[in-house]
Amino acid sequence: MKKIILIITVVFSLLVVLKAENISTATYLLVNSYPEFSAKGDSVGVCFLGITSASLNPASIAGITNAEFAAMFNQYFEDINSQKISIAKNFNFAVLGFELNYIDLGTITEINSDIYGNPVLSNNTIKSSVLYTSLIFSKKIKDFGFGITSKFIFEDIAENSNFLFCIDAGIIYRNIFIENLNFGISLLNISTQTNSFYTPIDLKSAINYSIYNNFLTISGAVNYLIKDEYLSLYAGLDFSLFDVLILRGGINNNYDNINFTAGFGFVIEGVHFDYSLEVLPFSENIHKFSLNADFGKINTEGKAEINIEKGNTFKDYMESGNFYYESKQYRNAIKYFEYINLLYWRDIENMSDKEKSAFFQKLGICYYNIKDTKRALQYFERANYFDKDNEILKHWIRLLK
Repeated sequence: MKKIILIITVVFSLLVVLKAENISTATYLLVNSYPEFSAKGDSVGVCFLGITSASLNPASIAGITNAEFAAMFNQYFEDINSQKISIAKNFNFAVLGFELNYIDLGTITEINSDIYGNPVLSNNTIKSSVLYTSLIFSKKIKDFGFGITSKFIFEDIAENSNFLFCIDAGIIYRNIFIENLNFGISLLNISTQTNSFYTPIDLKSAINYSIYNNFLTISGAVNYLIKDEYLSLYAGLDFSLFDVLILRGGINNNYDNINFTAGFGFVIEGVHFDYSLEVLPFSENIHKFSLNADFGKINTEGKAEINIEKGNTFKDYMESGNFYYESKQYRNAIKYFEYINLLYWRDIENMSDKEKSAFFQKLGICYYNIKDTKRALQYFERANYFDKDNEILKHWIRLLK
Protein backbone atom coordinates (compact mmCIF):
# COMPACT_ATOMS: atom_id res chain seq x y z
CA MET A 1 0.00 0.00 0.00
CA LYS A 2 2.94 2.31 0.69
CA LYS A 3 4.05 1.87 -2.94
CA ILE A 4 0.75 3.08 -4.35
CA ILE A 5 0.65 6.10 -2.04
CA LEU A 6 4.21 7.02 -3.03
CA ILE A 7 3.59 6.76 -6.78
CA ILE A 8 0.30 8.67 -6.62
CA THR A 9 2.15 11.42 -4.74
CA VAL A 10 4.81 11.54 -7.48
CA VAL A 11 2.18 11.62 -10.25
CA PHE A 12 0.31 14.50 -8.71
CA SER A 13 3.56 16.35 -8.00
CA LEU A 14 4.22 16.28 -11.75
CA LEU A 15 1.02 18.23 -12.33
CA VAL A 16 2.60 21.35 -10.89
CA VAL A 17 5.24 21.23 -13.63
CA LEU A 18 2.85 20.21 -16.38
CA LYS A 19 0.11 22.74 -15.68
CA ALA A 20 0.25 25.67 -18.11
CA GLU A 21 -1.85 27.57 -20.60
CA ASN A 22 -0.79 25.98 -23.89
CA ILE A 23 -2.35 24.38 -26.93
CA SER A 24 -2.70 20.60 -27.33
CA THR A 25 -1.76 18.86 -30.53
CA ALA A 26 -1.71 15.16 -31.52
CA THR A 27 -5.24 14.72 -30.17
CA TYR A 28 -5.49 11.44 -32.10
CA LEU A 29 -3.62 9.94 -29.13
CA LEU A 30 -6.87 10.22 -27.15
CA VAL A 31 -9.06 8.02 -29.36
CA ASN A 32 -6.96 5.00 -30.26
CA SER A 33 -8.06 2.50 -27.58
CA TYR A 34 -9.14 -1.08 -28.30
CA PRO A 35 -12.89 -1.80 -28.64
CA GLU A 36 -12.91 -3.85 -25.42
CA PHE A 37 -12.71 -0.52 -23.59
CA SER A 38 -14.25 1.84 -26.15
CA ALA A 39 -17.45 -0.18 -25.65
CA LYS A 40 -17.72 0.92 -22.02
CA GLY A 41 -15.66 4.14 -22.00
CA ASP A 42 -11.96 4.32 -22.87
CA SER A 43 -10.69 5.44 -19.48
CA VAL A 44 -12.05 2.45 -17.54
CA GLY A 45 -9.33 0.36 -19.20
CA VAL A 46 -6.75 1.96 -16.90
CA CYS A 47 -7.49 -0.63 -14.18
CA PHE A 48 -7.65 -3.75 -16.39
CA LEU A 49 -4.79 -6.13 -17.14
CA GLY A 50 -3.83 -7.28 -20.65
CA ILE A 51 -2.29 -6.08 -23.88
CA THR A 52 -5.48 -4.33 -25.04
CA SER A 53 -5.23 -1.71 -22.29
CA ALA A 54 -1.49 -1.03 -22.72
CA SER A 55 -2.11 2.29 -24.48
CA LEU A 56 -4.23 3.42 -21.51
CA ASN A 57 -1.87 2.26 -18.77
CA PRO A 58 1.57 0.70 -19.38
CA ALA A 59 1.21 -1.20 -16.08
CA SER A 60 -1.56 -3.29 -17.65
CA ILE A 61 0.86 -5.76 -19.23
CA ALA A 62 2.52 -6.50 -15.87
CA GLY A 63 0.14 -9.42 -15.34
CA ILE A 64 1.00 -11.18 -18.63
CA THR A 65 2.61 -14.52 -17.80
CA ASN A 66 3.72 -15.55 -21.28
CA ALA A 67 2.72 -13.51 -24.34
CA GLU A 68 -0.27 -11.65 -25.77
CA PHE A 69 -0.99 -10.24 -29.21
CA ALA A 70 -3.70 -7.88 -30.47
CA ALA A 71 -4.63 -6.16 -33.73
CA MET A 72 -7.32 -3.55 -34.38
CA PHE A 73 -9.07 -1.66 -37.17
CA ASN A 74 -11.01 1.57 -36.49
CA GLN A 75 -13.33 3.38 -38.87
CA TYR A 76 -13.72 6.94 -37.62
CA PHE A 77 -15.22 8.80 -40.56
CA GLU A 78 -15.69 8.08 -44.26
CA ASP A 79 -12.00 8.35 -45.18
CA ILE A 80 -10.36 8.40 -41.74
CA ASN A 81 -9.30 5.13 -40.14
CA SER A 82 -6.54 3.59 -38.09
CA GLN A 83 -4.84 0.26 -37.50
CA LYS A 84 -2.89 -0.95 -34.50
CA ILE A 85 -0.77 -3.99 -33.65
CA SER A 86 0.28 -4.74 -30.07
CA ILE A 87 2.41 -7.49 -28.57
CA ALA A 88 3.85 -8.17 -25.11
CA LYS A 89 6.12 -10.90 -23.76
CA ASN A 90 7.14 -11.92 -20.25
CA PHE A 91 10.93 -12.12 -19.88
CA ASN A 92 10.93 -13.02 -16.15
CA PHE A 93 12.79 -9.84 -15.14
CA ALA A 94 9.91 -7.77 -16.58
CA VAL A 95 7.23 -7.71 -19.27
CA LEU A 96 8.18 -5.88 -22.47
CA GLY A 97 5.68 -4.63 -25.01
CA PHE A 98 5.58 -3.02 -28.45
CA GLU A 99 2.80 -1.20 -30.32
CA LEU A 100 2.69 0.03 -33.90
CA ASN A 101 -0.06 2.51 -34.84
CA TYR A 102 -0.97 3.91 -38.24
CA ILE A 103 -3.66 6.58 -38.61
CA ASP A 104 -4.91 7.59 -42.05
CA LEU A 105 -6.26 11.12 -41.66
CA GLY A 106 -7.73 11.15 -45.16
CA THR A 107 -7.21 13.56 -48.03
CA ILE A 108 -8.15 17.17 -48.65
CA THR A 109 -8.25 19.17 -51.87
CA GLU A 110 -5.58 21.83 -52.09
CA ILE A 111 -6.87 25.41 -52.16
CA ASN A 112 -5.11 28.02 -54.31
CA SER A 113 -5.99 31.58 -55.19
CA ASP A 114 -6.79 33.21 -58.52
CA ILE A 115 -5.22 36.41 -59.86
CA TYR A 116 -7.65 38.44 -57.76
CA GLY A 117 -6.78 36.62 -54.53
CA ASN A 118 -10.00 34.64 -54.36
CA PRO A 119 -9.74 31.03 -53.10
CA VAL A 120 -10.18 28.33 -55.73
CA LEU A 121 -10.00 24.54 -55.52
CA SER A 122 -7.13 22.91 -57.36
CA ASN A 123 -6.98 19.40 -58.78
CA ASN A 124 -4.33 18.41 -56.26
CA THR A 125 -5.14 16.39 -53.15
CA ILE A 126 -3.08 16.30 -49.98
CA LYS A 127 -2.89 13.16 -47.85
CA SER A 128 -2.19 13.23 -44.11
CA SER A 129 -1.17 10.37 -41.87
CA VAL A 130 0.51 9.49 -38.57
CA LEU A 131 2.78 6.58 -37.68
CA TYR A 132 3.89 6.01 -34.12
CA THR A 133 5.49 3.25 -32.11
CA SER A 134 5.42 2.53 -28.39
CA LEU A 135 8.03 0.68 -26.34
CA ILE A 136 6.62 -0.55 -23.03
CA PHE A 137 8.32 -1.73 -19.83
CA SER A 138 6.21 -3.17 -17.01
CA LYS A 139 6.82 -5.15 -13.85
CA LYS A 140 4.64 -6.85 -11.25
CA ILE A 141 5.28 -7.20 -7.51
CA LYS A 142 2.53 -9.40 -6.04
CA ASP A 143 -0.72 -7.45 -6.65
CA PHE A 144 1.08 -4.24 -7.56
CA GLY A 145 2.17 -3.41 -11.11
CA PHE A 146 3.88 -0.40 -12.65
CA GLY A 147 4.94 0.53 -16.15
CA ILE A 148 6.39 3.18 -18.43
CA THR A 149 6.04 3.73 -22.19
CA SER A 150 8.13 5.71 -24.67
CA LYS A 151 6.25 6.93 -27.77
CA PHE A 152 7.92 7.94 -31.03
CA ILE A 153 5.47 9.81 -33.28
CA PHE A 154 6.02 10.63 -36.97
CA GLU A 155 3.46 13.01 -38.46
CA ASP A 156 2.93 13.80 -42.13
CA ILE A 157 0.26 16.50 -42.00
CA ALA A 158 -0.54 18.33 -45.23
CA GLU A 159 2.96 17.63 -46.61
CA ASN A 160 4.59 18.91 -43.41
CA SER A 161 6.61 16.33 -41.48
CA ASN A 162 7.00 16.45 -37.73
CA PHE A 163 8.46 14.28 -34.96
CA LEU A 164 7.06 14.07 -31.43
CA PHE A 165 8.26 12.18 -28.39
CA CYS A 166 6.26 11.54 -25.24
CA ILE A 167 6.10 9.23 -22.23
CA ASP A 168 3.32 7.34 -20.42
CA ALA A 169 3.52 6.11 -16.82
CA GLY A 170 1.06 4.18 -14.71
CA ILE A 171 0.32 1.78 -11.88
CA ILE A 172 -2.26 -0.92 -11.17
CA TYR A 173 -3.15 -2.36 -7.79
CA ARG A 174 -5.26 -5.53 -7.76
CA ASN A 175 -7.44 -6.56 -4.79
CA ILE A 176 -6.67 -3.17 -3.30
CA PHE A 177 -9.03 -3.29 -0.31
CA ILE A 178 -11.07 -6.42 -0.98
CA GLU A 179 -10.76 -9.30 -3.43
CA ASN A 180 -11.69 -8.47 -7.05
CA LEU A 181 -11.50 -4.71 -6.47
CA ASN A 182 -8.85 -3.24 -8.80
CA PHE A 183 -7.49 0.29 -9.08
CA GLY A 184 -5.36 1.98 -11.72
CA ILE A 185 -3.95 5.42 -12.47
CA SER A 186 -1.91 6.66 -15.42
CA LEU A 187 -0.43 9.85 -16.79
CA LEU A 188 -0.23 9.78 -20.60
CA ASN A 189 1.44 11.78 -23.37
CA ILE A 190 3.97 13.64 -21.21
CA SER A 191 5.69 15.77 -23.83
CA THR A 192 9.27 16.98 -24.09
CA GLN A 193 8.32 19.92 -26.31
CA THR A 194 9.12 23.41 -25.08
CA ASN A 195 7.18 25.52 -27.56
CA SER A 196 3.52 26.53 -27.28
CA PHE A 197 2.23 23.21 -28.62
CA TYR A 198 2.05 20.15 -26.38
CA THR A 199 0.73 16.64 -26.72
CA PRO A 200 -2.58 16.16 -24.83
CA ILE A 201 -1.30 15.33 -21.33
CA ASP A 202 -3.96 13.06 -19.90
CA LEU A 203 -4.49 11.94 -16.29
CA LYS A 204 -6.68 8.85 -15.94
CA SER A 205 -7.88 7.00 -12.85
CA ALA A 206 -10.23 4.01 -12.76
CA ILE A 207 -11.60 1.27 -10.54
CA ASN A 208 -13.45 -1.97 -11.28
CA TYR A 209 -15.14 -4.69 -9.26
CA SER A 210 -16.08 -8.20 -10.44
CA ILE A 211 -18.80 -10.38 -8.92
CA TYR A 212 -20.25 -13.85 -9.57
CA ASN A 213 -16.99 -15.30 -10.94
CA ASN A 214 -16.56 -12.37 -13.34
CA PHE A 215 -20.13 -12.68 -14.63
CA LEU A 216 -20.55 -8.96 -13.97
CA THR A 217 -17.78 -6.35 -13.87
CA ILE A 218 -18.63 -2.77 -12.87
CA SER A 219 -16.18 -0.01 -13.83
CA GLY A 220 -15.85 3.70 -13.22
CA ALA A 221 -13.24 6.23 -14.33
CA VAL A 222 -12.22 9.88 -14.19
CA ASN A 223 -10.29 11.52 -17.04
CA TYR A 224 -8.63 14.93 -16.82
CA LEU A 225 -6.91 16.69 -19.72
CA ILE A 226 -4.42 18.85 -17.86
CA LYS A 227 -3.59 21.49 -20.48
CA ASP A 228 -7.20 21.81 -21.58
CA GLU A 229 -8.59 21.75 -18.02
CA TYR A 230 -11.25 19.30 -19.18
CA LEU A 231 -12.79 16.70 -16.85
CA SER A 232 -14.89 13.73 -18.01
CA LEU A 233 -16.48 10.80 -16.18
CA TYR A 234 -17.08 7.23 -17.35
CA ALA A 235 -19.08 4.23 -16.13
CA GLY A 236 -19.24 0.81 -17.78
CA LEU A 237 -20.44 -2.77 -17.40
CA ASP A 238 -19.29 -6.19 -18.66
CA PHE A 239 -21.70 -9.15 -18.71
CA SER A 240 -19.82 -12.41 -19.27
CA LEU A 241 -21.84 -15.47 -20.26
CA PHE A 242 -19.78 -18.59 -19.45
CA ASP A 243 -16.59 -16.72 -20.45
CA VAL A 244 -17.63 -17.10 -24.11
CA LEU A 245 -19.89 -14.13 -24.94
CA ILE A 246 -19.28 -10.76 -23.31
CA LEU A 247 -21.77 -7.89 -23.62
CA ARG A 248 -20.54 -4.39 -22.82
CA GLY A 249 -22.04 -0.96 -22.36
CA GLY A 250 -21.10 2.43 -20.98
CA ILE A 251 -22.03 6.04 -20.45
CA ASN A 252 -19.87 9.17 -20.28
CA ASN A 253 -20.08 12.95 -20.40
CA ASN A 254 -17.32 13.46 -22.95
CA TYR A 255 -17.68 16.33 -25.46
CA ASP A 256 -19.99 18.05 -22.91
CA ASN A 257 -22.78 15.63 -23.79
CA ILE A 258 -24.19 12.43 -22.33
CA ASN A 259 -22.88 9.71 -24.66
CA PHE A 260 -23.56 5.99 -24.81
CA THR A 261 -21.21 3.25 -25.95
CA ALA A 262 -21.80 -0.45 -26.53
CA GLY A 263 -20.13 -3.56 -27.85
CA PHE A 264 -19.61 -7.27 -27.51
CA GLY A 265 -16.87 -9.87 -27.59
CA PHE A 266 -16.38 -13.59 -28.21
CA VAL A 267 -13.74 -15.71 -26.50
CA ILE A 268 -12.82 -19.12 -27.92
CA GLU A 269 -9.81 -21.01 -26.57
CA GLY A 270 -7.93 -17.85 -25.64
CA VAL A 271 -8.74 -15.98 -28.89
CA HIS A 272 -10.83 -12.82 -28.45
CA PHE A 273 -12.88 -10.96 -31.05
CA ASP A 274 -14.25 -7.56 -29.95
CA TYR A 275 -16.46 -4.89 -31.50
CA SER A 276 -17.51 -1.47 -30.20
CA LEU A 277 -19.85 1.29 -31.31
CA GLU A 278 -19.41 4.86 -30.09
CA VAL A 279 -22.32 7.24 -30.69
CA LEU A 280 -20.91 10.75 -31.05
CA PRO A 281 -23.03 13.92 -30.90
CA PHE A 282 -21.18 15.80 -33.66
CA SER A 283 -20.27 13.23 -36.33
CA GLU A 284 -20.72 9.75 -37.67
CA ASN A 285 -20.59 6.83 -35.26
CA ILE A 286 -17.23 5.13 -34.67
CA HIS A 287 -16.88 1.39 -35.31
CA LYS A 288 -13.93 -0.59 -33.97
CA PHE A 289 -12.92 -4.22 -34.50
CA SER A 290 -10.11 -6.16 -32.87
CA LEU A 291 -8.64 -9.62 -32.57
CA ASN A 292 -6.32 -10.63 -29.76
CA ALA A 293 -4.87 -13.83 -28.35
CA ASP A 294 -3.33 -15.09 -25.14
CA PHE A 295 -0.49 -17.50 -25.91
CA GLY A 296 -0.95 -19.39 -22.67
CA LYS A 297 0.70 -19.04 -19.33
CA ILE A 298 4.09 -19.96 -18.00
CA ASN A 299 4.93 -20.77 -14.42
CA THR A 300 6.07 -17.37 -13.12
CA GLU A 301 4.50 -17.73 -9.68
CA GLY A 302 5.37 -21.31 -8.75
CA LYS A 303 2.08 -22.74 -9.97
CA ALA A 304 3.40 -25.53 -12.13
CA GLU A 305 1.22 -28.51 -12.89
CA ILE A 306 1.03 -30.85 -9.89
CA ASN A 307 1.98 -34.51 -10.11
CA ILE A 308 -1.18 -36.20 -8.90
CA GLU A 309 0.69 -39.31 -7.79
CA LYS A 310 2.68 -37.53 -5.06
CA GLY A 311 -0.14 -36.95 -2.61
CA ASN A 312 -0.51 -33.16 -2.71
CA THR A 313 -2.87 -31.23 -0.50
CA PHE A 314 -6.39 -29.96 -1.05
CA LYS A 315 -4.97 -26.44 -1.31
CA ASP A 316 -2.50 -27.52 -4.03
CA TYR A 317 -5.22 -29.08 -6.17
CA MET A 318 -7.49 -26.06 -5.73
CA GLU A 319 -4.72 -23.62 -6.69
CA SER A 320 -3.87 -25.62 -9.81
CA GLY A 321 -7.54 -25.92 -10.77
CA ASN A 322 -8.07 -22.18 -10.32
CA PHE A 323 -4.88 -21.45 -12.27
CA TYR A 324 -6.08 -23.41 -15.30
CA TYR A 325 -9.62 -22.05 -14.93
CA GLU A 326 -8.36 -18.46 -15.03
CA SER A 327 -6.14 -19.40 -18.00
CA LYS A 328 -9.26 -20.73 -19.76
CA GLN A 329 -7.60 -24.16 -20.07
CA TYR A 330 -10.82 -25.84 -19.03
CA ARG A 331 -9.87 -29.48 -19.57
CA ASN A 332 -6.90 -29.15 -17.24
CA ALA A 333 -9.04 -27.29 -14.71
CA ILE A 334 -11.61 -30.10 -14.76
CA LYS A 335 -8.90 -32.65 -13.97
CA TYR A 336 -7.93 -30.91 -10.74
CA PHE A 337 -11.45 -29.97 -9.69
CA GLU A 338 -12.62 -33.55 -10.18
CA TYR A 339 -9.69 -34.87 -8.11
CA ILE A 340 -10.93 -32.60 -5.34
CA ASN A 341 -14.42 -34.04 -5.77
CA LEU A 342 -13.04 -37.56 -5.50
CA LEU A 343 -10.30 -37.26 -2.87
CA TYR A 344 -11.25 -34.26 -0.77
CA TRP A 345 -15.03 -34.46 -0.52
CA ARG A 346 -14.79 -33.93 3.25
CA ASP A 347 -13.02 -30.61 2.66
CA ILE A 348 -15.81 -29.61 0.30
CA GLU A 349 -18.36 -30.46 2.99
CA ASN A 350 -16.54 -28.12 5.37
CA MET A 351 -16.86 -25.21 2.94
CA SER A 352 -19.53 -22.57 3.43
CA ASP A 353 -22.57 -22.79 1.15
CA LYS A 354 -21.30 -19.79 -0.82
CA GLU A 355 -17.91 -21.46 -1.39
CA LYS A 356 -19.54 -24.74 -2.41
CA SER A 357 -21.75 -22.94 -4.92
CA ALA A 358 -18.77 -21.08 -6.41
CA PHE A 359 -16.77 -24.32 -6.71
CA PHE A 360 -19.53 -26.26 -8.49
CA GLN A 361 -20.33 -23.26 -10.68
CA LYS A 362 -16.71 -23.24 -11.90
CA LEU A 363 -16.98 -26.93 -12.75
CA GLY A 364 -20.19 -26.24 -14.65
CA ILE A 365 -18.55 -23.45 -16.63
CA CYS A 366 -15.60 -25.71 -17.46
CA TYR A 367 -17.84 -28.46 -18.80
CA TYR A 368 -19.96 -25.96 -20.73
CA ASN A 369 -16.85 -24.63 -22.48
CA ILE A 370 -15.81 -28.11 -23.63
CA LYS A 371 -19.36 -28.63 -24.97
CA ASP A 372 -20.42 -31.18 -22.30
CA THR A 373 -23.75 -29.53 -21.50
CA LYS A 374 -25.11 -32.54 -19.62
CA ARG A 375 -22.43 -32.38 -16.93
CA ALA A 376 -22.53 -28.59 -17.01
CA LEU A 377 -26.22 -28.75 -16.11
CA GLN A 378 -25.55 -31.21 -13.28
CA TYR A 379 -22.98 -28.94 -11.67
CA PHE A 380 -25.07 -25.80 -12.18
CA GLU A 381 -27.94 -27.54 -10.39
CA ARG A 382 -25.61 -28.56 -7.57
CA ALA A 383 -24.31 -24.98 -7.32
CA ASN A 384 -27.88 -23.68 -7.24
CA TYR A 385 -28.71 -26.10 -4.39
CA PHE A 386 -26.25 -24.20 -2.19
CA ASP A 387 -27.31 -20.78 -3.47
CA LYS A 388 -31.04 -21.03 -4.09
CA ASP A 389 -31.51 -17.29 -4.63
CA ASN A 390 -28.97 -17.07 -7.46
CA GLU A 391 -31.11 -15.96 -10.40
CA ILE A 392 -28.20 -16.21 -12.83
CA LEU A 393 -27.78 -19.92 -12.13
CA LYS A 394 -31.54 -20.46 -12.42
CA HIS A 395 -31.55 -18.76 -15.82
CA TRP A 396 -28.76 -20.93 -17.22
CA ILE A 397 -30.25 -24.10 -15.77
CA ARG A 398 -33.46 -23.33 -17.67
CA LEU A 399 -31.51 -22.75 -20.88
CA LEU A 400 -29.63 -26.05 -20.62
CA LYS A 401 -32.67 -28.19 -19.83
